[in-house]
Parts: sequence; C-alpha cells; structure tokens
Amino acid sequence: MALVCQRQIVLRCSWRKLPPRISVSYTIPQQAFATAKKVADKESKVPQHPVFPSINEEDLLPKTVVDLKLVQLLEKLSLVDFANMEGLVRLKAAISMADKLSVVNTEGVEPLVTVLENRSLTLAEDEVRSGDMSEELLACAKETIEDYFVVPPGNITYTEQKGYHHELENSDEDT
Repeated sequence: MALVCQRQIVLRCSWRKLPPRISVSYTIPQQAFATAKKVADKESKVPQHPVFPSINEEDLLPKTVVDLKLVQLLEKLSLVDFANMEGLVRLKAAISMADKLSVVNTEGVEPLVTVLENRSLTLAEDEVRSGDMSEELLACAKETIEDYFVVPPGNITYTEQKGYHHELENSDEDT
C-alpha cells in the first residue's frame, strides 16, 4: 500500500505562459513510514528532554579559592586576560561546574566513540605506511635543536596591571 501526498508547487515565470500553479502528486511507500517509525520508537540512551539531576552539595569537593596568585597563573598559562570582575565571576562559575562533574557517577558508562549511535562507524587500523620521515618533517620547521622542533614561546610573562588585581585583592579581604 502506498500513500499519495499532494503538494502544490508555485512557478513564477514571466518568459513563458504557464499556469501559475501546478499540482504534483507523488507516492511514498508504506515501508518508508514503518522504517521511520521503528527508528523513532527505538529506545535511545540519550534522553529526549533535558534532565537536571540534583547533586548533593555535601558530596562536592571544597570550593576552590580563586585568589590573585591563581588568577595570575591561569592568565599566564592560558593567555586569557580576566580584565574585569565579570571575567572572574565567569571563571568561578566554570570551576563550580567542573566541581559538580567530579561527583557524577560514570560507572558502567563506556567511553564515547561517536555521537551517531544509530550507525556504526568503522575505525581504521593504525598502520605505519612509511617510516623514518623525521628528516623531512624537521625540514618543515622554522627552527630545530637536536632533532626537536623549537616552538615559539606562547606563554609570555604577564605584566601585572594594578586595575582589577587590586580589586581582587580587596574582594578577598572583604570575604
């Protein structure tokens, strides 16, 4: 049994005299609907609606203290400038969220390989196709020392500004 669907297609052509609307009908096999229904009815491991489980505050690690020294270290490591108190609030919220993730029960949960759970993806075998290319690869580098790449310095020493660091020191004294 096939279902007949009708859809109207609007054509706008000024160079030809065609009727303004053409009715087109096409058939969709009943089997296609049945297959789509089976896929939709398949029980998924991913919830279809957001789930907000409550986390017991007693299970959480002690709150991480965000002091001036930690902020300066994070700025140096990540090259992100927490230029104002809003940035510090965002940092504290991110740390709080990460602390909550540490108490999530992941027992029996397999590591995720793909988010496409409805199809299997074949993983390629690891095989060496051509070895000993170190000389060719090192030739691409701008600078090398003793068969190692010299990476440009990414973490430049942060020059301290008095602005928000002073505010951070004062806020620590207040709390």
